[in-house]
Amino acid sequence: RHILLLHIFLDDIPIRHRAALFLEIFGNSLVQGKTEVYIDGIATLLRELIHEGDKYQGYLKNILNFDHLKQKHRDDIDKVFQSWK
Repeated sequence: RHILLLHIFLDDIPIRHRAALFLEIFGNSLVQGKTEVYIDGIATLLRELIHEGDKYQGYLKNILNFDHLKQKHRDDIDKVFQSWK
């Protein structure tokens, strides 16, 4: 969840929309339909970051490094991202 919030914080969307997304995801377990679509798209990108870090072209490439994680731990994080879909 913190990785998702960090991605929202660094995204290029307008500041008001970014703040609303951040607060909605941070504070609620139920989200609106448009937020659900946004999370679905970001979950796909984050799965790419974990498994194919070289191909990922997002904001988190230079901030997060998963190279030292064992494959089991990467798979656990991947399951979390899959559950968001």
